[in-house]
Amino acid sequence: MPSEYYLITPQLYDNQFWWKKNDIEFWKSCFNTKSSSVLEFAAGTGRLATPLIKQGLLYSGIELSQEYVEYAHKIHHIPSIIQGDMRNVNLSSVFDYLFIGFNALAHLLTIDDLKSFLTVVKKHMHHNSLFYIDVFTPHPSFLVNGEQVNNNIMDFFDYEIKEYLMVRESLMYNHDREIINVNWKYLRSNNTIYKEFDFQMKVYYPDTIIRLLRESGLFIQNIWGGYNRSPLNEDSDLQIYQCSIV
Repeated sequence: MPSEYYLITPQLYDNQFWWKKNDIEFWKSCFNTKSSSVLEFAAGTGRLATPLIKQGLLYSGIELSQEYVEYAHKIHHIPSIIQGDMRNVNLSSVFDYLFIGFNALAHLLTIDDLKSFLTVVKKHMHHNSLFYIDVFTPHPSFLVNGEQVNNNIMDFFDYEIKEYLMVRESLMYNHDREIINVNWKYLRSNNTIYKEFDFQMKVYYPDTIIRLLRESGLFIQNIWGGYNRSPLNEDSDLQIYQCSIV
């Protein structure tokens, strides 16, 4: 995991993911005690911070990219997001709720990275804390041999250049490392490339996450397959874990 993971600007990220709102009510319902303390790992630009703060929660966020942290401060007015690496950060305090959302766990590209992260999580929990993970469930379509190209996974309006952009995605799966290599091309209306972004995501199967959570001394209270709290099954798009300290 590099020290500066994101290659796209925070403004472009916010514009691209304007639609991601279907998890907000879920998180608000998880943290429904006013004045409780909440720590978000991989907080990004503060997409989830604002609704949680408005709910009366004492929100803190950890974000790897200093550029994203400064954007969260300046644009979204969230000073409680600070720069830090979730594999080794130490805030010298504990929180009532801790979580990592919207597939950010998949940016931990090795099992050792995930183990280090879970050690950090546990250090910031007290005996009544709850910790949540929200990450995609690996789908067989991700894991085929050869390159997969999806011509239009999303389109959005970029407010900096004041144009609509289309995202063309290509995926290449590394079976040995269980890593998906992703390429996003941002195309203008005339089909020329505005920007290009390469990144990787680790494939975590439920049995791996369950094993590592238990080895880290965390007790799994619930496993859901979606924001409606449906049970995890083979058709679930998400795997969501609710954990406490053993």
